[in-house]
Amino acid sequence: MPRKRRHRRHPNWPLIGVVGGLTIAAVLYVIAAVSLHGHHHHNPSDLIVPRLLDLFVVAWFFWFGSSIGSFLNVVAWRMPRGRSINGFSACPFCAVPIRAYDNVPVFGWLNLRGRCRACRLPIAARYPIVEALVGVSIMLVGLLGLYSGGENLPFSGARGHGHGPLRMPHITAETIAINVYQIAILTGAWAFALVRVDRFRLPGRLVTFFLALAIVPLLAWPPLQQVPWQLRTEPGWNDGSRLVALFYLITAVAAACVLARMLARYVCPAADPKLDPLGKDTARLIDLICILTLPGIVLGWHALIAVCAVSIVAAILFRGAFPSRGGYEWLMAVVPMVMALHLAFWRPLAQWSLWPAPDHSPGVILCWLAAVLLLSAGLRTVVVEPLAGALPADAACEPLVDSESDAESDENERTSV
Repeated sequence: MPRKRRHRRHPNWPLIGVVGGLTIAAVLYVIAAVSLHGHHHHNPSDLIVPRLLDLFVVAWFFWFGSSIGSFLNVVAWRMPRGRSINGFSACPFCAVPIRAYDNVPVFGWLNLRGRCRACRLPIAARYPIVEALVGVSIMLVGLLGLYSGGENLPFSGARGHGHGPLRMPHITAETIAINVYQIAILTGAWAFALVRVDRFRLPGRLVTFFLALAIVPLLAWPPLQQVPWQLRTEPGWNDGSRLVALFYLITAVAAACVLARMLARYVCPAADPKLDPLGKDTARLIDLICILTLPGIVLGWHALIAVCAVSIVAAILFRGAFPSRGGYEWLMAVVPMVMALHLAFWRPLAQWSLWPAPDHSPGVILCWLAAVLLLSAGLRTVVVEPLAGALPADAACEPLVDSESDAESDENERTSV
């Protein structure tokens, strides 16, 4: 009788490489910390434990953020198509439930080699990429905000408990509240971006939820406002007035509208909320205002100008490297990345005299506004919006719904959902 051939499983080199690289980086971090600070005042064992705690916090924040990214993949896929975001994860091809260890963000996809365990059909690489980007952005904001004791905030001062090799953060209830608020609004920016990257309109429920999440807590507890709305402030500014918070919100929304209108000439030239309120370009303009409003509320109108300018430059570069998406889609995609970087390094940026911030020269702000106006020309693109449910040109890479066929729609949904 012929012998049965055994299936030879090759090593999963991508997973091995990622895990090995992270392990090496963690070991080098601990060794470097011990070697740099090790002297007669501290024993090596005293230095190892705090650095291991650092690594644990990094891993936890990344896991938390990438889990949010995994959920946002579900939101961005289902909500624009009118589907519920509830329910268990299962492969849409074979309907086999996804195992818990296969549903681990990023690493689950690597472990599966990008294919369903049961039917072996491919899973889009977009899912681990989104999970990794959201995880890294939330990790940065959490580490440099919460774990540093709020030292990244522009007017907070140094709250950390020492800066030596045995340093530990001084975490307060106020710091936790501010950090949770910032991460929540950053999550909303990612949700808006992921929906718009697929060329769908932002669902009304999604917009209402995150705008309410940004506005209501700020009015209820004004200390969430980290910068004043005025151009000039007194040293040591700190105002807990709800009236000031209301003016702050108004200026943030107004700045988002002005900046979006400056960009509209190139990314949605036919937008006209009065004469064509239901037009596609008008919808693009409204969605652009919504996503710019979130960093405007968290960072203030001053920093929103810089976030917009940097996002334009990044969008132009990404569109040149990956032309499957237009300048508008890439702009929406990079706004959360730039917002996360600004939140993480807010204090040094606010102290840089060439960055738009309170108490800086009005000429600096005017120069950044001019940069937004000039650079936005690089986003000029031909607007081709699909009909509701139509497949985009790159459907082979990003599975989208065909509303004319429920069966095909089920086959296009991916495992991460």
